[in-house]
Amino acid sequence: MNWTENHPLFIRERKFMILKDKKEAEDCFNRLVELFNRFVESHKNIENLKTGLKLIVNWEEHLKLKYPEREFILILSSTIAGEDVAIRFNQDTLSREYMNAIRNRLRIYIIWGIVMKIVFRNFDDSYYEQVCDFLIELSKDDRKHINWNWARWEWMFFHPEFNRDLKNKIGLWYLADELVAIATYDHYFGEAFFATKQGFEEFEKDILEYAIATFSNEGGLGVAVNDKDIHTVDLLRSYHFVKHDQTENILELALENVSLEGTISEDITLKNIDIKNDLYKLHHMLWQAFDNEGPVPVDEVTMNKQKEMLSATHLNPFLHVVAENKDGEYVAYCGLWYSPKTDYVYVEPVCTVPEYRHKGLGQVVVMEALKRGRSLGAKKAYVISDSHFYKSLGFQQHSHYMFYWHNS
Repeated sequence: MNWTENHPLFIRERKFMILKDKKEAEDCFNRLVELFNRFVESHKNIENLKTGLKLIVNWEEHLKLKYPEREFILILSSTIAGEDVAIRFNQDTLSREYMNAIRNRLRIYIIWGIVMKIVFRNFDDSYYEQVCDFLIELSKDDRKHINWNWARWEWMFFHPEFNRDLKNKIGLWYLADELVAIATYDHYFGEAFFATKQGFEEFEKDILEYAIATFSNEGGLGVAVNDKDIHTVDLLRSYHFVKHDQTENILELALENVSLEGTISEDITLKNIDIKNDLYKLHHMLWQAFDNEGPVPVDEVTMNKQKEMLSATHLNPFLHVVAENKDGEYVAYCGLWYSPKTDYVYVEPVCTVPEYRHKGLGQVVVMEALKRGRSLGAKKAYVISDSHFYKSLGFQQHSHYMFYWHNS
């Protein structure tokens, strides 16, 4: 039995499957019990482990009465001898209008009579922390999504270029009060990220379809996928995504046994940013350091966006290190993002104004920030980059991501 392709938890269409091998049936049953126990501690209708799957007390008739508005029900049955196990998916005959009304809004899934409602919600600010926790949990289980960790989410969400007018289009899928899946754009439409918690992978098709329909722009939709994530690559290709030459690369540095000391000249002072008083100084430095042309804009709209960046929920000024020259100007900057719920820091951004480049200041602010991160409990650091600069500091290859593109 191919468990990935025939996972019984989430049903997208009518399916019929018969397991004729007794050992295969018992293996299937054990996996179902393992998943089932995530939702309930015991159930009176689980019995006779040795003979495979057995459904008792006419659940089909019971469910028709108790859950008349369900979309799908799952029926498990076996022969008396337990040699044959059938997993049957019965779909109600529902009107097209009703099916369209609940599409992408409500799914009701039943496992041995237990109802799981997968509910779609549009994002608003009240869900912000839940998204952070979802991404933290995701990176604990599997770091194939480390390129989209909670810190990247926060950096994006408060970034001046983030299109906040579209944020209610971010899709969230809930099982009761648990966030189990997400689809979001990256700063603006045209690129997207989607993921599910473990055990909810069969819902990925619905999420991907939502992302395509919602986040595509005139150029289509791009999604970055870990090179080792063959499952997601196959999923994207089934929806006619094609590989693109755009990439993302993740470097990692173990902080426990590395020297983070640096040397600075006498006319440079290291300090952390002062959120209340540094708005204009930091904005002036960032404008120059990212090679923008023309005078530094200080209009109300621009400065309000900078204030938004410094208001990021988990921004810790202690981890945002600047190099200040003798004239009181900021000339280099490293920002780190850390949550005590994780074991890593995320590096974003690092920059130096042009006239102070090639003097080692970038290395100094990064090392100082990493040293502070380590003092708070971080054991490693991640950065989205393939730059020799980070490799010279000891960062090593962690993972690589290719973009796959869907043309509208």
